[in-house]
Amino acid sequence: MDIDAQKINVCDFEDLLCHKCGNAPLIYYCPACDFKVCSDCLPKCFRRLPNGALECRNCAHIDKKLTTFVDDKKA
Repeated sequence: MDIDAQKINVCDFEDLLCHKCGNAPLIYYCPACDFKVCSDCLPKCFRRLPNGALECRNCAHIDKKLTTFVDDKKA
């Protein structure tokens, strides 16, 4: 399905949308399972651990370095 005259496909936008709610822009993604979320869904999809790391609720991966924030924004 084309979106406009530039022949942009719907599947091209899949990687730009939040996997939880479908909104954009993305703020963070899990490096293990590539689960992407917007700022509204970050607390719902990732748990902040006492040491500051984030735990993915999708695959239970723990990200201690927090290097996968989009645009280097820290939550």
